[in-house]
Amino acid sequence: MQTLDNQWIALLGRIWHQLSGITIAWGGKPVSLTGLMLSAVAAAVALWLVWRLGRRLERRLLAWVPPADLSLRKMVSNAFRALLAVVAALLALSMVGIDLTALAVVSGAIGVGIGLGLQKLASNYISGFVILAERSVRIGDWVRVAGFEGQVTDIRARCTTLRANTGVEAVIPNETLTVERVENLSLSDSLLWLSVDVVLAPGTNAAHAAQVLEAAAKGQTRVLQNPPPVAALSELTLDGPKFTLGFWIGDPQNGQLGVRAAVNQAVMDALAQAGIGMAMPQRIWRQGGEV
Repeated sequence: MQTLDNQWIALLGRIWHQLSGITIAWGGKPVSLTGLMLSAVAAAVALWLVWRLGRRLERRLLAWVPPADLSLRKMVSNAFRALLAVVAALLALSMVGIDLTALAVVSGAIGVGIGLGLQKLASNYISGFVILAERSVRIGDWVRVAGFEGQVTDIRARCTTLRANTGVEAVIPNETLTVERVENLSLSDSLLWLSVDVVLAPGTNAAHAAQVLEAAAKGQTRVLQNPPPVAALSELTLDGPKFTLGFWIGDPQNGQLGVRAAVNQAVMDALAQAGIGMAMPQRIWRQGGEV
């Protein structure tokens, strides 16, 4: 068995010696095939070590950022990963014998490519870092953009994900969030103002009707008491006085339809209990059609 092992070692030595005699032009100088193989292995090990070390440094760096500030943590993580990828790539190229000064020509070509075919992609990546740095849109915010309304669930390097109450998710390019109008419903705070309109019967006492409407809204759990609901006579129509009932909610992420329906139902019940009638359309009917 030992003789067989020695034969294998001798065979591998002769193969290695033969490969050492094979040279190729690499980086402007002749390099043996074995030297190139060793450099590739060393570069792979270096990349692995840099990645492992980078992950540990990233965790330590994120430990300094408050856990509640998800946008800042995301920005730090993305920036550190990009820096780590550049360092690892430069280290690997250097170890396999590539002259890094030659990268000046390559970087120029890449710049031309970005300026032409990759303009949108580069714009989205840059916009992603701008969004995270400005914090105009943060993870957890409730926003309306490009006709879609939802909660920001993730901000990645190229795009941002919004999730609506219906479960539908929209992937918005980051450039859209920087060049188009974005309505952030929870940037400064999570308060959202809603309103419902009701037209009452002619001759209704405006002050009494406003009190009844405000009391109906105050009885709903999702309606905030401070600032309180406010009802006002907003318009005089041919059918009757039109009142607008405005109120605030503090949880826009739970949707608007449910709270609107609850307020409308409470308004109907309160008006019926107070003996205040709803307006009937003032139409004159004649035989053969409506005038």
